[in-house]
Amino acid sequence: MNDAPVILIHVSHLTRIKFNLSGIYPVMPLGIAALGAVLERAGVPVRLIDLNLPENSLFDPAVDLPPRVRFVGLSATIFSAPEAVELAARVRAARPDIPLALGGPINVFAHDTLDRRLAPIDAFVFGEGEGLIERLAQCDFSASSLRDMPGVGYREHGQFHANRPAPPVDPDSLPYAARHLLPRRRYTMHPPFGLYPPVAIVETARGCPYACAFCSLSKVHRQRSIDHLLGEIRELVRVDNIREIHFVDPTFTVDRPRTLALCAALAAEPYRLAWSCKTRADLVDPELLQAMRRAGCYMISYGFESFNNRALDALNKGYAARTAIDALRATTRAGIRTLAYMLVANPGDTTASIFRSVRILRNEGADYALFSGLLPDPQAPQILAACEAGRLTQKEIEEVYFDRRPLADRDNLAGFTRKQVRRWVGMSFVLFYFHPLYLVRRLTSIRSLHEIRLLFSGFWNLLKDLGRGLTRTEKTKSKDNIADLVHYP
Repeated sequence: MNDAPVILIHVSHLTRIKFNLSGIYPVMPLGIAALGAVLERAGVPVRLIDLNLPENSLFDPAVDLPPRVRFVGLSATIFSAPEAVELAARVRAARPDIPLALGGPINVFAHDTLDRRLAPIDAFVFGEGEGLIERLAQCDFSASSLRDMPGVGYREHGQFHANRPAPPVDPDSLPYAARHLLPRRRYTMHPPFGLYPPVAIVETARGCPYACAFCSLSKVHRQRSIDHLLGEIRELVRVDNIREIHFVDPTFTVDRPRTLALCAALAAEPYRLAWSCKTRADLVDPELLQAMRRAGCYMISYGFESFNNRALDALNKGYAARTAIDALRATTRAGIRTLAYMLVANPGDTTASIFRSVRILRNEGADYALFSGLLPDPQAPQILAACEAGRLTQKEIEEVYFDRRPLADRDNLAGFTRKQVRRWVGMSFVLFYFHPLYLVRRLTSIRSLHEIRLLFSGFWNLLKDLGRGLTRTEKTKSKDNIADLVHYP
């Protein structure tokens, strides 16, 4: 069995999420690439399969899995839950001899939901898989072999058990992601990123120490050392001639001194990289933004959510609208583009407050904006509070994600109907992107023919989403999938 490989599969969301451009082009699944690197270092044969790639869309477990396999690991998100259920069933039917593990954000669901919905799965990995993947590769997936493995859920005598959490992984202890196990040149970034291909995505830290009410990210924040990070970036430049990097951390600038040190290190490198990142409005200032710009930062994604203080308080953002406006203004003055993630239909929102937020974005020079309705993560504080108050049930949330059944039009979170949310989202897009001031600014800021192609691709997909949202009949609307209500990516 020593020569039998581990098969790690990235489960794709088959339908692109509405008003979310991340599904236009395939993005490297960094999760399974990181796990693959750990297995390679341990001398365990491993194969990675990304179902987001068109050539893998017809993956058939009966045909495409080798005769001998240690185990199959599925990596899925909350949005690919139905696909994970279907794939697990197909693997189990085709190869009942192969143990199945499931990891990724999907495991944020309640344990009873995972137990019922994913019966073929033998081991559920909660949290980071890098610290567990070697042990899983060496065990037989029996209850006795999983019983003392931290961070794992399993069944014994028909009962679901969840072991104690695994300790956080030290990011510097991990090898660089095994991008060579995937067709690395097939990946890019969706518009408006990807201005300077080839592009790579890189993680510099894990977790987020903030407590937004709609999010269930781990609050245990750990950072890679600058030396460890630069080593990976140099390898990407050397092997793939990378010219652009997107840092995927949810709060890239959370540690101001480290960010300044990293910017100084990047600026001193012999290569010149363009890069983008995500962060919060209260974690930037003019001096920091100037340092980021000098180091090659050309775009920052901000989870502004709203410029309505009542909505920001309900979302537990921890700052006032003035802070977000100042951050937007300072970023524009620093010569860095902005992508604003905005939520509509928050508690405290009105038509006037939503349109005021759009007006602020436009007038303060936001380059891009994505608007979507509010639906928190399955175990986010906002969902748990709504369930405790009797305004929502875990069963309804489960059906939203696993069955793509929209919430009933009642006071689930903020009291707005799906029709109202759809109207607000559609009008926000129209008022932002089709205003003459925005159109003139966007057209005069284009830097290359490649950017024109990217912008056309992005706008075309948004237009299609907008058209579908505004022309559906009420009968069709009743069958909307989760994408109509999803929060920002």
